Amino acid sequence: MAAPAVFTRLPLLADGGLADLLARRQPDWRQPLPALNQFRPEAVQALQREFAAAGARLLRTHTEGATALQLAPHGLAERAEAINNSGSALARSALRADGAVMGTLGPPPRPGLVHEPTWQRAQAEQVIYLSDTGVDFFLLQHFTRLEDAE
Repeated sequence: MAAPAVFTRLPLLADGGLADLLARRQPDWRQPLPALNQFRPEAVQALQREFAAAGARLLRTHTEGATALQLAPHGLAERAEAINNSGSALARSALRADGAVMGTLGPPPRPGLVHEPTWQRAQAEQVIYLSDTGVDFFLLQHFTRLEDAE
């Protein structure tokens, strides 16, 4: 498989601090941040458009922590697919024509949980959701253990 065309032109800029900036801009938000993809998509899209306007050609989906397992304590497990699909669609719509979407995956809620079937299933489902929406590649963020990332 050939690399996306985005990698053939330098410099290559990516977005940054998406979750932190969204948290600051949505101080009244009490749900997991990825749920903004579904319930306040305009906030996510506005920030992604700002990154694109500043020259970013790599945009992250706002999906770190958007597994059914991580959303379940907030009553949102059944919305995991929709939250991931929205995250991908929002990034894609803000992207420049010569850009790529990074499907963002985060670590398990507790280090070492990777060997538990519930975590493996939740992470696999998220990979499928993001793959089905056409992300260009995956970005694994904030993993502190190689075993969890593998």
